[in-house]
Amino acid sequence: MNYVRNIKIIINLIACIILLSNTSYSQQICGTEFDSAMTSRFHDYIQNRAYPPAKKTTNTYYIPIQFHIVTETWGAGGIFASNIYDELCTLNENFDSANMYFYIYDDFHRIHSSGFYNHSLNSGTGSSMMHQHNISNVVNIYIVNTIEGNLSGGGYIGGYFSPSGDGIVIRKNLVGKTQNTLTHEMGHYFNLPHPFNTNNGIEYADGSNCSTAGDRFCDTKADFQNYPWICPYSDDELDPMGTPYDPDPTLFMSYAADACTERFSNEQIASMSNYLTTFRPEHLNYPTPNTTEPETTPNLNMPLSEETNLPYNIKFEWSHIPEAEHYNLLVSENVAFTLPIHDIITSDTFFIGTCLPDQRHYWKIKPLVSGNTCAEYSPYRRFYTNDEAGNLVNISMQNDITAKVYPNPINYGETVKVTSNKKITSIAIYDLQGRLMHTDWEHSSQTYSIATNNIISSGLYLLEITTENGKLFKRISIL
Repeated sequence: MNYVRNIKIIINLIACIILLSNTSYSQQICGTEFDSAMTSRFHDYIQNRAYPPAKKTTNTYYIPIQFHIVTETWGAGGIFASNIYDELCTLNENFDSANMYFYIYDDFHRIHSSGFYNHSLNSGTGSSMMHQHNISNVVNIYIVNTIEGNLSGGGYIGGYFSPSGDGIVIRKNLVGKTQNTLTHEMGHYFNLPHPFNTNNGIEYADGSNCSTAGDRFCDTKADFQNYPWICPYSDDELDPMGTPYDPDPTLFMSYAADACTERFSNEQIASMSNYLTTFRPEHLNYPTPNTTEPETTPNLNMPLSEETNLPYNIKFEWSHIPEAEHYNLLVSENVAFTLPIHDIITSDTFFIGTCLPDQRHYWKIKPLVSGNTCAEYSPYRRFYTNDEAGNLVNISMQNDITAKVYPNPINYGETVKVTSNKKITSIAIYDLQGRLMHTDWEHSSQTYSIATNNIISSGLYLLEITTENGKLFKRISIL
Protein backbone atom coordinates (compact mmCIF):
# COMPACT_ATOMS: atom_id res chain seq x y z
CA MET A 1 0.00 0.00 0.00
CA ASN A 2 2.79 2.47 0.89
CA TYR A 3 4.60 1.52 -2.33
CA VAL A 4 1.50 2.38 -4.41
CA ARG A 5 1.03 5.64 -2.51
CA ASN A 6 4.66 6.62 -3.07
CA ILE A 7 4.40 5.86 -6.79
CA LYS A 8 1.30 8.09 -6.98
CA ILE A 9 3.11 10.92 -5.21
CA ILE A 10 6.02 10.63 -7.65
CA ILE A 11 3.66 10.66 -10.65
CA ASN A 12 1.82 13.68 -9.27
CA LEU A 13 5.09 15.49 -8.61
CA ILE A 14 6.28 14.92 -12.17
CA ALA A 15 2.94 16.12 -13.53
CA CYS A 16 3.01 19.20 -11.30
CA ILE A 17 6.56 20.08 -12.41
CA ILE A 18 5.44 19.82 -16.03
CA LEU A 19 2.47 22.03 -15.33
CA LEU A 20 4.57 24.51 -13.40
CA SER A 21 6.93 24.82 -16.35
CA ASN A 22 4.04 26.60 -18.05
CA THR A 23 4.28 30.08 -16.53
CA SER A 24 0.64 30.84 -17.21
CA TYR A 25 -0.38 27.94 -14.97
CA SER A 26 2.02 28.92 -12.20
CA GLN A 27 0.34 32.33 -11.94
CA GLN A 28 -3.29 31.30 -12.28
CA ILE A 29 -5.59 32.25 -9.39
CA CYS A 30 -9.31 32.21 -8.62
CA GLY A 31 -11.27 35.45 -8.89
CA THR A 32 -14.22 34.48 -6.67
CA GLU A 33 -15.07 36.68 -3.70
CA PHE A 34 -17.94 35.92 -1.33
CA ASP A 35 -20.58 38.61 -1.00
CA SER A 36 -22.47 39.32 2.23
CA ALA A 37 -25.32 36.93 1.34
CA MET A 38 -22.95 34.00 0.73
CA THR A 39 -21.03 34.78 3.91
CA SER A 40 -24.21 34.98 5.95
CA ARG A 41 -25.59 31.74 4.56
CA PHE A 42 -22.34 29.92 5.22
CA HIS A 43 -22.17 31.27 8.78
CA ASP A 44 -25.75 30.15 9.47
CA TYR A 45 -25.03 26.71 8.08
CA ILE A 46 -21.93 26.27 10.22
CA GLN A 47 -23.74 27.47 13.33
CA ASN A 48 -26.60 25.02 12.86
CA ARG A 49 -24.98 22.03 11.17
CA ALA A 50 -24.97 18.56 12.63
CA TYR A 51 -21.52 17.38 13.64
CA PRO A 52 -20.20 15.04 12.50
CA PRO A 53 -22.04 15.66 9.22
CA ALA A 54 -24.99 13.46 8.39
CA LYS A 55 -24.37 10.51 6.12
CA LYS A 56 -24.59 11.70 2.53
CA THR A 57 -27.66 10.93 0.48
CA THR A 58 -27.72 7.90 -1.75
CA ASN A 59 -29.88 9.79 -4.26
CA THR A 60 -28.23 11.44 -7.24
CA TYR A 61 -28.83 15.15 -7.80
CA TYR A 62 -29.13 15.91 -11.53
CA ILE A 63 -28.09 19.49 -12.22
CA PRO A 64 -28.56 21.25 -15.60
CA ILE A 65 -25.83 23.44 -17.10
CA GLN A 66 -26.21 26.04 -19.83
CA PHE A 67 -22.85 26.57 -21.55
CA HIS A 68 -22.31 29.98 -23.15
CA ILE A 69 -19.51 30.04 -25.74
CA VAL A 70 -18.15 33.58 -25.96
CA THR A 71 -16.33 34.64 -29.14
CA GLU A 72 -14.95 37.75 -30.77
CA THR A 73 -17.63 40.03 -32.20
CA TRP A 74 -17.00 38.61 -35.69
CA GLY A 75 -17.46 35.03 -34.45
CA ALA A 76 -13.87 33.78 -34.14
CA GLY A 77 -12.09 32.29 -31.14
CA GLY A 78 -14.75 30.26 -29.32
CA ILE A 79 -14.04 27.10 -27.35
CA PHE A 80 -14.39 23.80 -29.23
CA ALA A 81 -17.41 21.65 -28.32
CA SER A 82 -15.15 18.62 -27.85
CA ASN A 83 -13.31 20.42 -25.03
CA ILE A 84 -16.60 21.11 -23.26
CA TYR A 85 -17.60 17.46 -23.54
CA ASP A 86 -14.28 16.38 -22.02
CA GLU A 87 -14.63 18.96 -19.26
CA LEU A 88 -18.14 17.80 -18.38
CA CYS A 89 -16.92 14.22 -18.01
CA THR A 90 -14.16 15.41 -15.67
CA LEU A 91 -16.63 17.52 -13.68
CA ASN A 92 -18.92 14.53 -13.13
CA GLU A 93 -16.03 12.33 -12.09
CA ASN A 94 -14.97 14.96 -9.56
CA PHE A 95 -18.48 15.39 -8.12
CA ASP A 96 -19.30 11.69 -8.05
CA SER A 97 -18.55 11.45 -4.33
CA ALA A 98 -21.12 14.22 -3.73
CA ASN A 99 -23.77 12.37 -5.78
CA MET A 100 -24.05 15.41 -8.05
CA TYR A 101 -24.37 14.83 -11.80
CA PHE A 102 -24.24 17.67 -14.31
CA TYR A 103 -25.71 17.58 -17.78
CA ILE A 104 -26.12 19.96 -20.72
CA TYR A 105 -29.47 21.75 -20.47
CA ASP A 106 -29.73 23.07 -24.04
CA ASP A 107 -27.67 23.73 -27.17
CA PHE A 108 -24.55 25.79 -26.63
CA HIS A 109 -25.41 29.49 -26.60
CA ARG A 110 -22.96 31.60 -28.61
CA ILE A 111 -22.26 35.20 -27.63
CA HIS A 112 -20.40 37.28 -30.22
CA SER A 113 -18.81 40.06 -28.16
CA SER A 114 -15.12 40.98 -28.01
CA GLY A 115 -15.87 42.97 -24.86
CA PHE A 116 -17.06 39.82 -23.08
CA TYR A 117 -14.49 37.54 -24.76
CA ASN A 118 -11.66 39.47 -23.08
CA HIS A 119 -12.86 41.30 -19.98
CA SER A 120 -11.69 42.57 -16.63
CA LEU A 121 -12.86 40.97 -13.39
CA ASN A 122 -13.29 44.31 -11.64
CA SER A 123 -15.10 46.14 -14.44
CA GLY A 124 -18.53 44.64 -13.86
CA THR A 125 -18.49 43.32 -17.45
CA GLY A 126 -18.87 39.70 -16.35
CA SER A 127 -21.98 40.31 -14.27
CA SER A 128 -23.42 42.46 -17.08
CA MET A 129 -22.88 39.56 -19.48
CA MET A 130 -24.72 37.26 -17.07
CA HIS A 131 -27.64 39.64 -16.55
CA GLN A 132 -28.08 39.77 -20.34
CA HIS A 133 -27.70 36.06 -21.11
CA ASN A 134 -28.38 33.90 -18.03
CA ILE A 135 -30.97 31.14 -18.38
CA SER A 136 -33.17 30.82 -15.31
CA ASN A 137 -33.02 27.82 -12.96
CA VAL A 138 -29.83 26.29 -14.38
CA VAL A 139 -26.09 26.70 -13.80
CA ASN A 140 -24.80 29.26 -16.31
CA ILE A 141 -21.18 28.80 -17.40
CA TYR A 142 -19.43 31.29 -19.67
CA ILE A 143 -16.24 30.27 -21.49
CA VAL A 144 -14.10 33.26 -22.47
CA ASN A 145 -10.57 33.98 -23.66
CA THR A 146 -9.03 36.13 -20.93
CA ILE A 147 -10.01 37.54 -17.53
CA GLU A 148 -7.92 40.48 -16.45
CA GLY A 149 -7.44 41.51 -12.84
CA ASN A 150 -5.14 43.48 -10.55
CA LEU A 151 -2.81 40.73 -9.38
CA SER A 152 0.34 41.26 -7.38
CA GLY A 153 3.36 39.96 -9.27
CA GLY A 154 1.41 39.65 -12.55
CA GLY A 155 -0.41 36.46 -13.48
CA TYR A 156 -3.99 35.93 -14.56
CA ILE A 157 -7.38 34.85 -13.29
CA GLY A 158 -8.37 31.38 -14.41
CA GLY A 159 -12.04 31.59 -13.49
CA TYR A 160 -14.54 32.98 -11.04
CA PHE A 161 -18.06 32.71 -9.70
CA SER A 162 -19.92 36.02 -9.72
CA PRO A 163 -22.41 36.33 -6.83
CA SER A 164 -23.98 39.44 -8.41
CA GLY A 165 -24.36 37.78 -11.82
CA ASP A 166 -24.95 34.26 -10.47
CA GLY A 167 -22.80 32.62 -13.10
CA ILE A 168 -19.37 31.03 -13.58
CA VAL A 169 -16.70 32.28 -15.98
CA ILE A 170 -13.79 30.06 -17.12
CA ARG A 171 -10.89 30.78 -19.45
CA LYS A 172 -11.09 28.53 -22.49
CA ASN A 173 -7.50 27.26 -22.11
CA LEU A 174 -8.56 25.79 -18.74
CA VAL A 175 -11.45 23.74 -20.15
CA GLY A 176 -10.72 20.10 -20.96
CA LYS A 177 -10.13 16.57 -19.78
CA THR A 178 -7.32 17.26 -17.27
CA GLN A 179 -8.58 20.60 -15.92
CA ASN A 180 -10.12 21.12 -12.47
CA THR A 181 -10.72 24.87 -12.61
CA LEU A 182 -14.45 24.44 -13.29
CA THR A 183 -14.68 21.93 -10.42
CA HIS A 184 -13.11 24.54 -8.11
CA GLU A 185 -15.47 27.31 -9.25
CA MET A 186 -18.47 24.99 -9.01
CA GLY A 187 -17.51 24.47 -5.39
CA HIS A 188 -17.81 28.23 -4.92
CA TYR A 189 -21.16 28.17 -6.75
CA PHE A 190 -22.35 25.87 -3.96
CA ASN A 191 -20.88 28.24 -1.34
CA LEU A 192 -17.59 26.51 -0.46
CA PRO A 193 -14.76 28.80 0.71
CA HIS A 194 -11.06 28.30 0.07
CA PRO A 195 -9.30 26.24 2.77
CA PHE A 196 -6.88 29.16 3.26
CA ASN A 197 -9.75 31.56 4.05
CA THR A 198 -8.83 33.92 6.91
CA ASN A 199 -12.07 35.94 7.23
CA ASN A 200 -12.82 33.99 10.40
CA GLY A 201 -9.26 34.02 11.69
CA ILE A 202 -6.17 31.94 11.01
CA GLU A 203 -6.62 28.21 11.50
CA TYR A 204 -3.95 26.48 13.59
CA ALA A 205 -2.06 23.57 12.09
CA ASP A 206 -3.16 21.25 14.91
CA GLY A 207 -6.82 21.91 14.06
CA SER A 208 -7.70 23.08 17.57
CA ASN A 209 -9.75 26.02 16.23
CA CYS A 210 -10.94 24.35 13.01
CA SER A 211 -14.65 24.99 13.63
CA THR A 212 -14.22 28.75 14.05
CA ALA A 213 -11.27 29.69 11.81
CA GLY A 214 -10.06 29.07 8.27
CA ASP A 215 -12.73 27.40 6.13
CA ARG A 216 -14.42 26.15 9.37
CA PHE A 217 -14.33 22.53 8.21
CA CYS A 218 -12.51 20.21 10.56
CA ASP A 219 -11.76 17.53 7.98
CA THR A 220 -9.67 19.91 5.85
CA LYS A 221 -6.18 20.70 7.09
CA ALA A 222 -5.10 24.22 7.95
CA ASP A 223 -3.91 25.94 4.78
CA PHE A 224 -2.23 29.29 4.23
CA GLN A 225 -1.31 28.82 0.54
CA ASN A 226 -3.28 31.53 -1.27
CA TYR A 227 -1.12 31.13 -4.37
CA PRO A 228 -0.57 28.13 -6.70
CA TRP A 229 1.70 25.39 -5.39
CA ILE A 230 2.86 21.92 -6.32
CA CYS A 231 2.62 18.73 -4.31
CA PRO A 232 3.93 17.34 -2.10
CA TYR A 233 4.13 20.43 0.10
CA SER A 234 7.75 21.27 0.91
CA ASP A 235 7.74 24.75 2.49
CA ASP A 236 8.47 25.44 6.15
CA GLU A 237 5.81 28.01 7.04
CA LEU A 238 4.61 28.09 10.65
CA ASP A 239 1.20 28.93 12.07
CA PRO A 240 0.81 31.61 14.80
CA MET A 241 1.58 28.97 17.44
CA GLY A 242 4.87 28.02 15.77
CA THR A 243 3.62 24.70 14.42
CA PRO A 244 4.56 23.77 10.82
CA TYR A 245 1.75 23.81 8.28
CA ASP A 246 0.97 20.67 6.30
CA PRO A 247 -1.78 21.66 3.81
CA ASP A 248 -3.74 19.02 1.93
CA PRO A 249 -2.93 19.09 -1.83
CA THR A 250 -5.78 16.71 -2.72
CA LEU A 251 -8.59 19.21 -2.08
CA PHE A 252 -10.24 20.75 -5.13
CA MET A 253 -10.80 24.00 -3.23
CA SER A 254 -7.08 24.48 -2.56
CA TYR A 255 -4.59 26.17 -4.87
CA ALA A 256 -2.60 22.96 -5.36
CA ALA A 257 -1.84 21.95 -8.95
CA ASP A 258 -4.65 20.22 -10.85
CA ALA A 259 -2.62 17.02 -11.01
CA CYS A 260 -2.69 16.91 -7.20
CA THR A 261 -6.34 17.73 -6.51
CA GLU A 262 -8.81 14.86 -6.49
CA ARG A 263 -11.50 15.24 -3.83
CA PHE A 264 -13.94 17.16 -1.67
CA SER A 265 -13.95 16.39 2.04
CA ASN A 266 -17.04 14.89 3.70
CA GLU A 267 -17.85 18.19 5.42
CA GLN A 268 -17.49 20.08 2.15
CA ILE A 269 -19.87 17.60 0.49
CA ALA A 270 -22.42 17.99 3.29
CA SER A 271 -22.23 21.76 2.97
CA MET A 272 -22.71 21.70 -0.83
CA SER A 273 -25.66 19.31 -0.58
CA ASN A 274 -27.32 21.56 1.98
CA TYR A 275 -26.76 24.64 -0.19
CA LEU A 276 -28.16 22.91 -3.27
CA THR A 277 -31.37 21.73 -1.59
CA THR A 278 -31.87 24.90 0.47
CA PHE A 279 -30.85 27.75 -1.85
CA ARG A 280 -30.80 26.20 -5.34
CA PRO A 281 -33.66 23.66 -5.32
CA GLU A 282 -34.84 24.95 -8.73
CA HIS A 283 -32.01 22.95 -10.31
CA LEU A 284 -33.74 19.76 -9.23
CA ASN A 285 -37.10 20.38 -10.91
CA TYR A 286 -36.23 18.91 -14.32
CA PRO A 287 -36.84 15.38 -15.64
CA THR A 288 -33.97 12.96 -15.10
CA PRO A 289 -31.74 13.09 -18.20
CA ASN A 290 -30.70 10.09 -20.26
CA THR A 291 -27.26 9.25 -18.88
CA THR A 292 -26.77 5.90 -20.64
CA GLU A 293 -23.45 6.03 -22.44
CA PRO A 294 -23.52 4.59 -25.99
CA GLU A 295 -21.56 1.35 -25.97
CA THR A 296 -20.50 1.40 -29.61
CA THR A 297 -19.05 3.99 -31.96
CA PRO A 298 -20.21 4.74 -35.51
CA ASN A 299 -18.60 3.19 -38.55
CA LEU A 300 -16.94 5.83 -40.74
CA ASN A 301 -18.33 5.29 -44.24
CA MET A 302 -16.88 8.15 -46.27
CA PRO A 303 -14.34 9.43 -46.98
CA LEU A 304 -12.61 6.06 -46.94
CA SER A 305 -9.45 5.40 -44.97
CA GLU A 306 -6.37 6.62 -46.87
CA GLU A 307 -8.54 7.94 -49.70
CA THR A 308 -6.61 10.42 -51.86
CA ASN A 309 -7.19 13.20 -54.38
CA LEU A 310 -10.46 14.32 -52.79
CA PRO A 311 -11.91 17.79 -53.42
CA TYR A 312 -11.45 20.04 -50.44
CA ASN A 313 -15.19 20.42 -49.85
CA ILE A 314 -16.17 16.96 -48.64
CA LYS A 315 -19.25 15.05 -47.59
CA PHE A 316 -18.68 12.99 -44.43
CA GLU A 317 -20.96 10.02 -43.73
CA TRP A 318 -21.11 7.57 -40.82
CA SER A 319 -23.41 4.85 -39.51
CA HIS A 320 -26.29 5.48 -37.13
CA ILE A 321 -26.03 4.39 -33.48
CA PRO A 322 -29.56 3.62 -32.16
CA GLU A 323 -28.96 5.05 -28.67
CA ALA A 324 -27.22 8.22 -29.94
CA GLU A 325 -29.15 11.49 -30.01
CA HIS A 326 -26.38 13.57 -31.56
CA TYR A 327 -22.86 13.17 -32.93
CA ASN A 328 -19.66 15.18 -32.54
CA LEU A 329 -17.63 15.23 -35.76
CA LEU A 330 -13.97 16.23 -35.50
CA VAL A 331 -11.81 16.95 -38.56
CA SER A 332 -8.20 18.00 -38.10
CA GLU A 333 -4.86 18.31 -39.89
CA ASN A 334 -3.15 16.37 -37.08
CA VAL A 335 -3.83 13.08 -35.41
CA ALA A 336 -4.00 14.74 -31.96
CA PHE A 337 -7.04 16.73 -33.19
CA THR A 338 -5.77 19.99 -31.71
CA LEU A 339 -7.34 23.07 -33.30
CA PRO A 340 -9.78 21.03 -35.40
CA ILE A 341 -10.96 22.43 -38.73
CA HIS A 342 -14.47 21.18 -37.95
CA ASP A 343 -15.96 20.50 -34.51
CA ILE A 344 -19.58 19.87 -35.43
CA ILE A 345 -22.63 18.80 -33.41
CA THR A 346 -25.37 17.25 -35.52
CA SER A 347 -28.26 14.81 -35.25
CA ASP A 348 -27.65 13.73 -38.85
CA THR A 349 -25.26 11.00 -40.01
CA PHE A 350 -23.65 13.21 -42.65
CA PHE A 351 -22.02 16.61 -42.95
CA ILE A 352 -20.61 18.67 -45.80
CA GLY A 353 -17.61 20.75 -44.84
CA THR A 354 -14.68 22.62 -46.33
CA CYS A 355 -11.21 21.22 -45.61
CA LEU A 356 -7.75 22.49 -46.52
CA PRO A 357 -6.59 22.06 -50.13
CA ASP A 358 -3.65 19.72 -50.76
CA GLN A 359 -3.53 18.51 -47.18
CA ARG A 360 -3.67 15.37 -45.08
CA HIS A 361 -6.68 15.23 -42.76
CA TYR A 362 -8.03 13.04 -39.95
CA TRP A 363 -11.63 12.59 -38.84
CA LYS A 364 -13.57 10.76 -36.13
CA ILE A 365 -17.05 10.67 -34.54
CA LYS A 366 -18.35 10.57 -30.96
CA PRO A 367 -21.98 9.49 -30.24
CA LEU A 368 -23.80 11.66 -27.68
CA VAL A 369 -26.92 11.52 -25.53
CA SER A 370 -28.51 14.41 -23.65
CA GLY A 371 -27.06 13.44 -20.28
CA ASN A 372 -23.78 11.80 -21.23
CA THR A 373 -20.88 13.13 -23.32
CA CYS A 374 -18.29 10.56 -22.25
CA ALA A 375 -18.55 7.94 -24.98
CA GLU A 376 -15.39 7.10 -26.87
CA TYR A 377 -14.65 8.56 -30.27
CA SER A 378 -14.53 6.16 -33.18
CA PRO A 379 -11.08 5.15 -34.46
CA TYR A 380 -9.91 7.94 -36.74
CA ARG A 381 -9.53 7.76 -40.50
CA ARG A 382 -7.08 9.64 -42.69
CA PHE A 383 -7.67 11.14 -46.13
CA TYR A 384 -5.98 13.55 -48.54
CA THR A 385 -7.39 16.50 -50.48
CA ASN A 386 -6.40 18.09 -53.76
CA ASP A 387 -6.60 21.79 -54.64
CA GLU A 388 -9.98 21.72 -56.36
CA ALA A 389 -13.53 22.23 -55.18
CA GLY A 390 -15.78 19.31 -55.92
CA ASN A 391 -19.30 19.17 -57.24
CA LEU A 392 -20.79 19.65 -53.77
CA VAL A 393 -20.60 23.42 -54.19
CA ASN A 394 -23.96 24.99 -55.06
CA ILE A 395 -25.93 21.87 -54.13
CA SER A 396 -27.89 21.29 -50.97
CA MET A 397 -28.01 18.45 -48.47
CA GLN A 398 -31.80 18.44 -48.96
CA ASN A 399 -33.31 18.76 -52.45
CA ASP A 400 -36.04 21.20 -51.40
CA ILE A 401 -33.64 23.90 -50.14
CA THR A 402 -32.87 26.82 -52.42
CA ALA A 403 -30.93 30.00 -51.77
CA LYS A 404 -29.84 33.07 -53.66
CA VAL A 405 -26.65 35.05 -53.01
CA TYR A 406 -26.53 38.49 -54.64
CA PRO A 407 -24.81 40.38 -55.98
CA ASN A 408 -22.24 37.74 -56.87
CA PRO A 409 -19.53 38.63 -57.77
CA ILE A 410 -19.59 41.60 -55.41
CA ASN A 411 -17.21 44.53 -54.92
CA TYR A 412 -15.29 44.59 -51.64
CA GLY A 413 -17.03 46.85 -49.12
CA GLU A 414 -20.52 46.23 -50.43
CA THR A 415 -23.20 44.22 -48.68
CA VAL A 416 -24.08 40.77 -49.94
CA LYS A 417 -27.58 39.44 -49.33
CA VAL A 418 -28.66 35.83 -48.84
CA THR A 419 -32.25 34.69 -49.24
CA SER A 420 -33.62 31.16 -48.89
CA ASN A 421 -36.95 29.40 -49.17
CA LYS A 422 -36.28 28.03 -45.68
CA LYS A 423 -35.57 29.75 -42.38
CA ILE A 424 -31.81 30.44 -42.07
CA THR A 425 -30.40 29.42 -38.68
CA SER A 426 -26.68 30.12 -39.23
CA ILE A 427 -24.21 31.42 -41.78
CA ALA A 428 -20.50 30.54 -42.08
CA ILE A 429 -17.88 31.80 -44.56
CA TYR A 430 -14.69 29.82 -45.29
CA ASP A 431 -11.71 30.80 -47.41
CA LEU A 432 -10.14 28.30 -49.79
CA GLN A 433 -7.65 27.24 -47.10
CA GLY A 434 -10.58 26.03 -45.01
CA ARG A 435 -10.26 28.82 -42.45
CA LEU A 436 -13.45 30.10 -40.85
CA MET A 437 -13.72 33.80 -41.67
CA HIS A 438 -17.14 34.60 -40.26
CA THR A 439 -19.99 32.87 -38.48
CA ASP A 440 -23.35 33.93 -37.13
CA TRP A 441 -25.63 31.58 -35.20
CA GLU A 442 -28.32 34.03 -34.12
CA HIS A 443 -30.62 34.05 -37.14
CA SER A 444 -34.16 32.83 -37.60
CA SER A 445 -35.36 34.47 -40.83
CA GLN A 446 -35.17 33.74 -44.55
CA THR A 447 -32.87 36.70 -45.32
CA TYR A 448 -29.37 37.64 -44.20
CA SER A 449 -26.97 40.52 -45.02
CA ILE A 450 -23.16 40.47 -44.76
CA ALA A 451 -21.07 43.65 -44.77
CA THR A 452 -17.96 42.35 -46.55
CA ASN A 453 -15.60 45.10 -45.36
CA ASN A 454 -16.08 44.02 -41.74
CA ILE A 455 -15.04 40.40 -42.08
CA ILE A 456 -13.17 39.48 -45.28
CA SER A 457 -11.00 40.87 -48.06
CA SER A 458 -11.10 40.31 -51.80
CA GLY A 459 -11.02 36.69 -52.92
CA LEU A 460 -13.01 33.52 -53.49
CA TYR A 461 -14.98 32.09 -50.54
CA LEU A 462 -17.38 29.27 -49.71
CA LEU A 463 -20.63 30.30 -48.05
CA GLU A 464 -22.26 27.65 -45.82
CA ILE A 465 -25.98 28.35 -45.32
CA THR A 466 -27.63 26.27 -42.60
CA THR A 467 -31.42 26.22 -42.57
CA GLU A 468 -34.04 24.52 -40.43
CA ASN A 469 -34.19 21.79 -43.10
CA GLY A 470 -30.52 21.26 -43.93
CA LYS A 471 -27.44 22.91 -45.46
CA LEU A 472 -26.61 24.62 -48.72
CA PHE A 473 -23.22 25.69 -50.07
CA LYS A 474 -22.61 28.65 -52.38
CA ARG A 475 -19.41 30.02 -53.85
CA ILE A 476 -19.00 33.80 -53.56
CA SER A 477 -16.44 36.02 -55.30
CA ILE A 478 -15.41 39.37 -53.74
CA LEU A 479 -13.65 41.71 -56.18
